[in-house]
Parts: sequence; structure tokens; C-alpha cells
Amino acid sequence: MAKLNRYTEQGKIKRRSRIGVLAAALVLIFGAIWALVNQDKLTTEGQAEGSLLQHDMKQLWSWSDGLLESGAPGAGWTLRWYASGEAAKLREQLFPSYEGDAEGELSILLPELDGKLSMSVTASAGQGQQQMLVLFSPEPSKQADQHKLLSAIDHIESAMRRTNISYDGGITIRGLTEYNNVAERLAQLAAAQQVDRYDDAGTVSESFFTGGLKASVKTGGKEANMQVAVHKGTDTGKLAVVIGIPLISGDYSASQ
Repeated sequence: MAKLNRYTEQGKIKRRSRIGVLAAALVLIFGAIWALVNQDKLTTEGQAEGSLLQHDMKQLWSWSDGLLESGAPGAGWTLRWYASGEAAKLREQLFPSYEGDAEGELSILLPELDGKLSMSVTASAGQGQQQMLVLFSPEPSKQADQHKLLSAIDHIESAMRRTNISYDGGITIRGLTEYNNVAERLAQLAAAQQVDRYDDAGTVSESFFTGGLKASVKTGGKEANMQVAVHKGTDTGKLAVVIGIPLISGDYSASQ
């Protein structure tokens, strides 16, 4: 039986730079606002065309598999949804055994999917609506399984559609690479064009746009749907890479 608990991730990830942290916070805020503004479009497209996130997840799995030291299965995967609607209804679908309100952060282990699902209410949207952040990550002790990740997306998005929740999905993966030009190699595989680039405290972040992905956002007046950040560890000398679709959420550390 799935085990239900409350938890917090605060302090889990070491911050690499103040600019990186600020950029990550802005991504979270922007994503929530973008999902709210585009909620009708997101719900309609999700029903008519199938899961956009499943499509993008399969693409990223294929592109990243040969670039990471442990391949795509050995990477740290996080699936996320910025959602808007009645949190209580979604909580009943995703956490049926939980008794109480939908405030705070909830988490549940899903043994059949080898991962953890969490949901938190981030803001009130008025008229009984809330903005939510939903996350799914494979258990750190196990390698990621593509089919189980796809099943997790189906499980979560089906619950959102049943409760008329509007949502915007995204992906972040973290791992190590031996390629100094990993961003360039990934861009070649994805037939992507560079949109933006900056270098801060040893972390190089590049944003791209590729027609091979369904998700996209506007950043700096330009359309982007893939971000790559690379950092060389000062102690280990290893290259840590973080890839986000459409942007990186969280900080740029490869730590889980």
C-alpha cells in the first residue's frame, strides 16, 4: 500500500550561485503565471493531441541517453506540472487515502511506478481556485524506467483532466557528462537553435529552441523550449549537466 507523508525539500540542494537561484525562482513564478494564463489552451490540447509531456519526455530520453555517463536511466529525473483549479478535487484523485484539507505539501510513494509523487498549493487564484505544483521523481536508489515515467505522466494528467485542472508540464534531468561541449552535442541531436547564453561563477547556461519538442515559453522576447546548464565541480573536476524542458526548474546543481 502506498505510504503517505508530508515532507519538505528545503535545504536539500546546495546553491551554486545567487544568480542561478534567482533565475530558478523566476522560472517557477513565470511557469505558474504562464500556466494560469494559458489554462484553456493547455487543457484542450492535452485532450485533443495526447500528452505533450509524454512526447517531450521520450525525445529528451533519446537525446540525452548517449551524452550522460550513466545514460538516461541513470539520470535524476523530475517531472513537474504547474496546475490551476480546485486543489481539493485533485487531492482526492491523487491522494485518496488522505483525510484533511489540501493545504501544505503532500507526498506519496507509488511502488508500482518506483517513484514519489508530491503536490503543494502555491497560491490562491480566487473563486475557489488554487495554483499548485505537482512533482514526480523516481526513487533515487533505482534507475529511471522510461515506461514507468510515461505511466506516471498518464496517471497524473488523467487525474487532472478528470477534475478539470488546467496544467503546464515540464521536465528536469540531472547527471554527469564527459563532454565539454555537451550543450552543442545536444543541440545537434535536437536540431536546435541557440536562443540565449550566459556564464556565471563557472556555470554555463544556454537556452535553445527546437521543433522536436511540443512545449515552449517566451524568454527575453524569444521562444525557447530547452535549457542546458553545465558546471565543473571544483573538488571533483567532473562536469555536471542539468537539462530542462522548456526551462530548468530548481537550481543548476546536479545533486539530487
